Amino acid sequence: MTGPDGNDMRDQVPMDQHAACTTCLRVRLFVMVAALLIVFLGWRPAAAVAVASAMPAADVIGAAIVALAAAAFVFRYMMWRGFRTR
Repeated sequence: MTGPDGNDMRDQVPMDQHAACTTCLRVRLFVMVAALLIVFLGWRPAAAVAVASAMPAADVIGAAIVALAAAAFVFRYMMWRGFRTR
């Protein structure tokens, strides 16, 4: 795998360092939590049904995701615009 400069990325990090990037850590955490949820749902399916009945409808969840993403975009744009004018 090559980096943006065309060099082999394996040469840039010594093998004795085991530090992972932030994105890799987030993906690892997500996979671990997802695996735990799958295992727990298999052990207690009745609890999953009880939780699912308390959840809002799928269209409400979708609208909330869109609204939160739009608000995050506006906030980040305002922060970027504020830093650009200084």
